[in-house]
Amino acid sequence: MYIVVIPAKGQSGRLSNKNMRSLLGRPMLDYTIDAASRWPGVEPGTIYVSTDSDDIAAHAEARGIGVIRRAPSLGGETPIIEVYRHAWARLGHPPVRALIGLQPDHPDRRLTISETITAFEADGADMLVSTEADGTKNGAHYIVSLPVLKGAEPRSKTVLVDDCTNVHHVEDLEKAEAWLAKRPRIVSGVGLDDAPLAAEILGTVGLLRCAGSDRGALLKAVQPAGAYLASAAVRVDAEFLDAAPNLRLIGSPHTGRDHLDLDEIALRNITLFHIAEDYDLLNGFTATAEHAFGLLLALTRRTVPASRDAAEGVWSREKFTGFQLFGKTLGIIGLGRLGTMVARMAQGFGMRVLACDIRNVSVPGVEMASLDRVLRRADVLSLHIHLDKTTEGLIDARALARMKPGAILINTSRGRVIDETALLAALRDEHLGGAALDVVDGEWLSPEALRDHPLLSFARKSDRLLITPHIGGATQESISGARDFMARRMADWLLKWHWSREQEYAESFRGPSEKE
Repeated sequence: MYIVVIPAKGQSGRLSNKNMRSLLGRPMLDYTIDAASRWPGVEPGTIYVSTDSDDIAAHAEARGIGVIRRAPSLGGETPIIEVYRHAWARLGHPPVRALIGLQPDHPDRRLTISETITAFEADGADMLVSTEADGTKNGAHYIVSLPVLKGAEPRSKTVLVDDCTNVHHVEDLEKAEAWLAKRPRIVSGVGLDDAPLAAEILGTVGLLRCAGSDRGALLKAVQPAGAYLASAAVRVDAEFLDAAPNLRLIGSPHTGRDHLDLDEIALRNITLFHIAEDYDLLNGFTATAEHAFGLLLALTRRTVPASRDAAEGVWSREKFTGFQLFGKTLGIIGLGRLGTMVARMAQGFGMRVLACDIRNVSVPGVEMASLDRVLRRADVLSLHIHLDKTTEGLIDARALARMKPGAILINTSRGRVIDETALLAALRDEHLGGAALDVVDGEWLSPEALRDHPLLSFARKSDRLLITPHIGGATQESISGARDFMARRMADWLLKWHWSREQEYAESFRGPSEKE
């Protein structure tokens, strides 16, 4: 358990009433309260302001923040650690892991609480204090462990570079205001409730708005945006980019890129980040491979219709006879990260695995073969390929005709790797035993248009076609992991971009002699 304490004395020897000074129309203290409130680990009643000021206390209480009263003597040159110890004692000596201290002298802090906690935990320190880049004490963030709160001397101290403004004078306040006023507007097309760390990271470097994945609403929201966290459900095309004239950065926390018009994005000189090749990250995500195998099991054992009947009291085992996987042949097209995971799962079920790939790869126990051989020999064919010009329509009428009568097709890659008209024909004439799809071509269409999709229409009438709404990667771990990772990449880029703008801003105020 952590608690947050914001030390905010009423007077300062350098800048009077500093904590309540107006900064873009709000008290400077508000920015530190906002930083604490963005922290994903925040719980009700765990943020406090330690103060000797009636005005500050009233303001904190109005914002729903707890107040710890202290004497004016507990300020000035008193070591800040004593303020934190006093706060902990006034709270009744709770058995916290540590106390987090946020100094309101740094309204433009560019380091999240989560980052300081990560450093604190990794180092095993008794106390963490952030520092300026030149090594001078900044103190924007403190983390004080329970033994130190009890009076022990800190066993070690960890420092972090934190280049936010340290407000001592009016000009410092003006610097912070200039930085905050120029923060980029960031719009997210994906929800961040399941990725609170991503929201904290982006909210620290810019003005974040989660607009959802409704295309009409999103086109309005992105108009002022400098950065966009992309939803796979919304096409970023010429129309989208026309609606976002200020856009400088797109971050897509998805492996697929068919929702992105790459040529149009490059033409407009917009920086694009995606995770398709971030293998250190992706190797920990097994969700799509697990879903592919889950679809296979659901289809072969007819789980969905059997469950539907059972819920109605129809208890008919013979009606839902399936077939076992042991001894069957799984064909995999694309033996990359996901294809390899599926191959290993299949081996665990006692299946023989054939695979083809454009690269020269090998996996223990997997027989590499030509595309033709994989198609002809597979009892189950699973697709794990990226969509590009070489793979679009790869599984066409000719490929489907070469598959075994009664074979099963699984697709968790992209809809357009299959000729969907040919697939529908193969299902209708029962050449295929069935198909399970997590993707279809046109999945970004409106619900009304999507309902009329030929494959979805067929699936409503036939239990031999199972379709899920692109949920292969939709697990808590993969969603939050990808969004956190992308938020960090975007934040790093935005800080550098913002810093270059800040330098240009500073240059405009320098006289001729200074510029020399």
